[in-house]
Amino acid sequence: MMPSIIIIGHANIASAPLPQVGEEIDSIQNALNKARQKGYADWREVSDFSFKKLASEFNDAYISSQIRMIHYIGHSNKEAIISQQNGVPTLLEKEDLVAYLKNQKNLKIIFLNSCYSGEIAKELSNAGVPIVVGTTDKVGDHDASLIAAKFYETLGGQAGKTLLAAFEETSIFFKTNPALLSKQYHFRGLKSPPHAQNQEFAWEIYHENATEEVQKWCLLPPKKYILSEASDDSRKKVFCLYGRQIKEYYKPLQLHGSAQLDVITNGVWDINENETPSFEDFLAEWNAANFILHFLDGNYGELRSYIQFANEKNLLSNKQHIFVKIDDTYELAKTLISSIFDENRTFPSSKGIGNWLKTLKAIENTLSANPMDLFQKVFCVELPLFLELQINENTLVSDLESLDFEQEKKNFIAGKPKLFFTLIEGSIDCAQTLLVKTIKKRMGVASNVKIESIKVAGNQSISNELQLIGSLYSMLLKKFPSNFQTMASECAQAILDRKEPFILVFDNIDLISANLYQSAILNQFWAEITQLYQQRSRNNGYQLQYPIMIFVLNYDTHLLSLPLTTDDEAIQIEKISPITPLSESEFNQWYGQKEMTYKKITPEFELNIKNNKTQIVNARRKTAMIKICESISPKFVRIIEDQVLKLS
Repeated sequence: MMPSIIIIGHANIASAPLPQVGEEIDSIQNALNKARQKGYADWREVSDFSFKKLASEFNDAYISSQIRMIHYIGHSNKEAIISQQNGVPTLLEKEDLVAYLKNQKNLKIIFLNSCYSGEIAKELSNAGVPIVVGTTDKVGDHDASLIAAKFYETLGGQAGKTLLAAFEETSIFFKTNPALLSKQYHFRGLKSPPHAQNQEFAWEIYHENATEEVQKWCLLPPKKYILSEASDDSRKKVFCLYGRQIKEYYKPLQLHGSAQLDVITNGVWDINENETPSFEDFLAEWNAANFILHFLDGNYGELRSYIQFANEKNLLSNKQHIFVKIDDTYELAKTLISSIFDENRTFPSSKGIGNWLKTLKAIENTLSANPMDLFQKVFCVELPLFLELQINENTLVSDLESLDFEQEKKNFIAGKPKLFFTLIEGSIDCAQTLLVKTIKKRMGVASNVKIESIKVAGNQSISNELQLIGSLYSMLLKKFPSNFQTMASECAQAILDRKEPFILVFDNIDLISANLYQSAILNQFWAEITQLYQQRSRNNGYQLQYPIMIFVLNYDTHLLSLPLTTDDEAIQIEKISPITPLSESEFNQWYGQKEMTYKKITPEFELNIKNNKTQIVNARRKTAMIKICESISPKFVRIIEDQVLKLS
């Protein structure tokens, strides 16, 4: 990688000295120092700015192709900028400047930081220089130095910052903070100006002829959010975690994986050009990934803070994990994994991930000096099989969701928004959470609207009414309550103030937590939200703009009471208990549509499904789905527990 070079040209003539020239040069160099250290930028200071010295730079075979920017500091007017040759001031006329600089095809920007240079800037822009900054008025020496410092700090300090964006931010900053600009001026014009006065913001940018490529050009490359920016990409998304010293094991997957594996990858150190990513960067790619691929060796410890972050955010269990042992030092990484991953926790594709060799797909390999051998022997053989399995799983999940719960969904019809309270009461074999998802679809709620969930039974952080309402408060308002007496009321307000549909699930109300359900959920929360809704309706003619759905899920056989009914048609209270079995007609319809798809996965499908039919038909839906999975492949059985029934 060759650095982009900026020419910092200046001509500080003795007859009209500018005190801030040296400070401006220093501020530009300081602003670009970070980019210089990374190899993205360098500069050439050109004193006594002249055509002769410009030609010397542009004719230098080692740097000419890398010159991207020219920054001029000095005096000017509408027709010329000042130069100095052998100590004698001279003018570089507009026509000559345009004729010479329009031929420098690698230039991205020229910044004329002097008085009345806007006319020259316009001509340069019209002649083909992509981006030019000039001034429309006289400008002060001190102000010009501040403007330059801010512009290059923005350009050289932020990854992905374009020239246009850096100028826009600089302009907004000083236009909204005019007091920062001086009221005493050494003007950068060729003639003595009238008495100094407050100036308008005189800097303008001209970019009408800049190509899209130049408009997107950045001194520091943008962060590579490859996975999160490919939300509509059908390829399998893999986020790769590895120590920086073993990046060569990731490269084959990065370079060749997409073509052979139909995957799209990003490495943890590639988000920001091998720099340490922020937790925000890490989270963006983690959330977008289908799979987390761990390359384990002794250097994996560099990722300790990120793995701990994922653990604290409860992110470990929402992804498929693949572990690759790189060399004998992996024991260090194994220790880290075991200390953070809870082997008693259930993961989407594996139990006991702390004992990582027993994961669903713990891919091992022998150490190879040739990374391409690693790619051929491991990734081209093992990984495609693993990822293909996931695609079949995802297909099955979608297919099973198409089994319609007409009886249970009959009262949920998209139309006029309502305030719903729904108790789904059944047993551990009932697909309550799948029913929540199908009702959501039936109500016409978009898939990107999240289902909020609070687990009640077995939740160590919830043992009383205050903690349950407090958990709801923290989830809705993203802060700790200041007044515990008004928590339920503030929760109700936050929900009714939402600008999109709202779906809340109180998951798993068992016999032990039944009192909590009655006192906290019914007597406090539901009472507050209905009371506030009716109060708003009476006083302000308030109407719901979006459906608000509150679900309570019960996996025990004991009975729970429902809220009292009201005369308000906008408040609807439903009870679904128990979920009906899968009928033979529903099964036959599903089988007719999906038979050919699953025959391709396994030749035994047709025989297995016939043998299982009596156990499938008239069974509770969850049991029926498990039998369908077994007919396709025994490996799919846990999909029901781990994927189909996930809330969102």
